[in-house]
Amino acid sequence: HIFDHKFFTSAIVGGSNPIALGVAKTLLMKGSKHRVYCFTGDMASTGGLFKECLAYAEGWNLPILYIIENNGMSVRASTKATWGLRNGKNKVVEYEYERIYPHAGSGKYVMF
Repeated sequence: HIFDHKFFTSAIVGGSNPIALGVAKTLLMKGSKHRVYCFTGDMASTGGLFKECLAYAEGWNLPILYIIENNGMSVRASTKATWGLRNGKNKVVEYEYERIYPHAGSGKYVMF
């Protein structure tokens, strides 16, 4: 989804990462002074797609900063329990926040 000409989104988990990477590569090729800021979730940041994009961005020194929104959870699973700890990179910023509303469902766990 393109909102305006400077804001892109994707419904696919981590799908914004390669979109942002392509925009950053284009900016570099055009000699632009602009930067790309790509927001991604803590669980998406542990996947291969994110890691490949980050490696490419670092290898070509692209004007991009990945910002990881870390609430410590996927939909219901703890990030640390699922993936463990990860090493930081110089093109990544991470911040933590506490969820107020549930990601999915009504906020009440129902056992079937």
